[in-house]
Amino acid sequence: EIRTPMNAVLGLAQVLEREPLAANQRDMVERIRSAGQSLLTILNDVLDLSKIEAGQLRIEPRPFDLGVLLANVDSLMGQAARAKGLALHVDAPAPLEHALLGDGLRIEQVLFNLTANAIKFTERGEVTVRVRAHDCGAAALRLRVDILDTGIGIAPEALGRLFAPFAQADAGIARRFGGTGLGLSICKRLVELMDGEIGVDSRVGEGSLFWFEIPVTRVSADEIRRLAPRRHAQPRGPRLQGAHLLVVDDSAMNRDLVERALRLEGATATLAADGQQAVQLLRTRPDGFDAVLMDVQMPVMDGLSATRAIRGELGLGTLPIIVFTAGVREDQRAAARDAGADDVLPKPMDLDQMAELLAHWVTPRQASPTAPAPAPAETAAATPGDGFPAIPGIDRERAMQRLGGDASMFCSLLQMFAEDNARAVADARAELARGDRASAGRRLHTLASNAGFLCALDLMQAARALEDAVDRSEASAEALDAALSALETQVATLIADSLPWQAG
Repeated sequence: EIRTPMNAVLGLAQVLEREPLAANQRDMVERIRSAGQSLLTILNDVLDLSKIEAGQLRIEPRPFDLGVLLANVDSLMGQAARAKGLALHVDAPAPLEHALLGDGLRIEQVLFNLTANAIKFTERGEVTVRVRAHDCGAAALRLRVDILDTGIGIAPEALGRLFAPFAQADAGIARRFGGTGLGLSICKRLVELMDGEIGVDSRVGEGSLFWFEIPVTRVSADEIRRLAPRRHAQPRGPRLQGAHLLVVDDSAMNRDLVERALRLEGATATLAADGQQAVQLLRTRPDGFDAVLMDVQMPVMDGLSATRAIRGELGLGTLPIIVFTAGVREDQRAAARDAGADDVLPKPMDLDQMAELLAHWVTPRQASPTAPAPAPAETAAATPGDGFPAIPGIDRERAMQRLGGDASMFCSLLQMFAEDNARAVADARAELARGDRASAGRRLHTLASNAGFLCALDLMQAARALEDAVDRSEASAEALDAALSALETQVATLIADSLPWQAG
């Protein structure tokens, strides 16, 4: 009830910003947006805390990649630190051989909150994120995370109330730095829900060390594979029968994958390649869709700008909008909510998770008279992965899990990947030569997303790292050229290795 009118205020403010305004008028509009976004941030914190206190927030252990999680921290928080003239160091353990079982989303939320606080309260020096995994026998590990800063520090008498709701070290800090004092309380509750511990050591004028420890479990490839038949053992009818969705993504490969998955759930889709096309479609057909699936990072008009236009300019306040992006950090969720999105899906997407989420938001207006797509054969459910390609550079177990063992769909994705990405790095190189870093960054982002859908994890991370280097504009021309050459070789090798399996 509060967020809906706030989204309208923010959306209309964004529309107003596009109009010709006098300098003082533009300043007032910017203040409206800034104040509104601050209010939404407070609201989201209050909602998180209320869910925890009401026992409605559940911890959902799933396999997650610690390396990817820390790369997210390094990428986003590094930008925030550099904007203040600070250094951010991520001191990570050697890459683990196994995925970890835990609530990666909540771990990331705590880590981002504590790191953001460290940057906020540090005027000069550095912030260090140090992570260690301690062996506890068998498959058990205890993850220890330290966040150290060279900031203002905290007085001893304030430490005892630091994790209480709405508490800050003192009123002067609240006036100087702002905030509600909810973040640390939420972190404490989340860590305790994960059976962990959290604490702080600090000295005034020297800095602080916030730490938390949580239990996690190693998950082997065999264990991930054993999960696959359980997910598909029970026959299930289409969850989106009769629904019609608008799918917006600049990657033809991603659009095709989502459309195929929606057909399996009894739904149909209209496809758009960018946010501007989506807004135009909805302007002409405001009642034509049951929901919108929107990528965030696209050329012409990005997903969040399109969402604001749909809510503000078009006034479609009740149309469900689900955005998908690489990683679902808490800051990304907040940005999506601020723009007016109802929910967020991580890329690469788990198709079953996508259908489950859409079923929560979508109420089809009428059943489709056409028969749903046939369910996978019983033998495929009983022996997932039979005939599923094993290709160097692709995590076969994760790909099988994501696609439900559908080898035919996987081969089609291999073909589309080759068609869409064979020249991606060469095109990015040409764009950089023209000084068009924005286009090069978007192209690398799409390459990373496409690699992620295939579960080509090393290629995905290499493309993301290069995208980040391009966005930061810090790497030398020689370093960028070397990284582009290495990435080009990775892409060519993957395409060559997958050639026998490409559906043609």
